[in-house]
Amino acid sequence: MSSLDKFSTLLNKFLTEILSKFTAIILLGATLFALLEIVRRYIFGQVFEWGMDAVVYAMMSGIALSISVTQAKKNHLVMSAFLQALAAKGLHKIVAVLDILVSFCIFLFCSSLMVTAWPTIQRSIIMNRKTESLAMYLWPFQVALMIGFGLMGLVALIQAIEGVVAFWRGNISTDSVRVTEI
Repeated sequence: MSSLDKFSTLLNKFLTEILSKFTAIILLGATLFALLEIVRRYIFGQVFEWGMDAVVYAMMSGIALSISVTQAKKNHLVMSAFLQALAAKGLHKIVAVLDILVSFCIFLFCSSLMVTAWPTIQRSIIMNRKTESLAMYLWPFQVALMIGFGLMGLVALIQAIEGVVAFWRGNISTDSVRVTEI
C-alpha cells in the first residue's frame, strides 16, 4: 500500500501546489478581463466581440480544473449536515462507510464524464466547432473539462481506496466531516 500512499501524496502535492495556482491565475485573469470589458463597454462604447466567450470559457476551464483540488482537500459538496449529525451521535463507522460510498460515486460519475468526453472533443475538432463569436475553437475548453473531471475521478478513487483500507484496519476517521458544536 506504500506505493498508493506515495502516489496519493504526489498527486495531492501537484494539485494543491501547482494546479491550484494555475487555476487561480486563469480565474484571476478572466475576472480582470471581464472588468476590462465592462469598462470598455460602458465607458468607451467598445467591446471585443470574442470577449464574453473568452471570459465564460476561461472561467469554465478554471473551475473544471479546480474541482479536483477541492476534492483532494475534501471540500467538495456532500451532505455534510447529515454526516455531521451522524458523527455527533458517535456513528463513526456509518460516516466512514458513507464517505467511502460518496467517494466511489464521485469516481464513477467523473470517470464516466471523462470517458464520454473524448468522442465529443473529436467531433468538435472534426467539425471545427467554435464559440458563439466564432473567434475560438471549443475543443481546448472541452479538454480542460475532461482533464478536470478525470483528475477529480482519480482523486475520488484514491480516497475511496484509502477509506476502505483504513476501515479494514480499523482506523476510522471522520476527517472529511467537520463537526461543529452549536
